[in-house]
Amino acid sequence: MDVGMMGKQVPLVLRVECVLIKGTGLMRLRAPPTDRIWFAYKEMPELKLVPKLAIGDHPINSGALGALIVHELQVFSTLP
Repeated sequence: MDVGMMGKQVPLVLRVECVLIKGTGLMRLRAPPTDRIWFAYKEMPELKLVPKLAIGDHPINSGALGALIVHELQVFSTLP
């Protein structure tokens, strides 16, 4: 067993930037005292997401992993 690797912790960072979101939106505001704002789209909007992956301070340029993450986020966003 390699004793040098046992205590190492490296942060894994996943950041997703929404570059474009285009569609017909609906906004619902409730009367006071609530401060909730509900925002939705009538149909699935055109959505462009760009994943930014990093391990520690080092960015990762994995096209396949990034494409998988974007696909899963788009599938998740279509839930009712």
